[in-house]
Amino acid sequence: MEHMSQYVRFTKTLKDPGILIKPEEIENYLKDPNIDHYVSINFYSENHLQRFKETGTVSKISDVSTNQLVFDFDSKDNLELARQDALTLLERLRSKFGLSASNVEIYFSGQKGFTIRTELSVTLPPNKIAHLALNVFGKGLKTLDTGIYNASRIIRVPNTRHQVSGLFKIQLT
Repeated sequence: MEHMSQYVRFTKTLKDPGILIKPEEIENYLKDPNIDHYVSINFYSENHLQRFKETGTVSKISDVSTNQLVFDFDSKDNLELARQDALTLLERLRSKFGLSASNVEIYFSGQKGFTIRTELSVTLPPNKIAHLALNVFGKGLKTLDTGIYNASRIIRVPNTRHQVSGLFKIQLT
């Protein structure tokens, strides 16, 4: 796999195919926090950027990688279940990985759960990230969303409004 340039896919709403931008440019594109905005977990290369310009999609791009380990906990009927699973994950990250609270970001999603994010010192492809998330740290956690580990996955940008609940994705301490 070639070394990834630092591009992420940024979308306005889930229906928008988005654009590829440098991660440090995200704030420049956040014009209205009342609209749900999303950003890719994975990084894209110059070659991916060219392909995206030609096709308007990232759907056939799979040779991506990320330095983010992201966990999404959702429970439609019982937010407390998602909270308990998120707390269990945090304890696993502390005990198995030695992560301190300052190395982990925790968010209320704005509707039915919580997102936990940490940066890794290496970049890994989606299948290795999925293995870490699902089989090492998240194993047995019932509210863990197992569907966020594909190559084109996007997650909502913090401090933007959820399209259904109207609540914002906010960082927790």
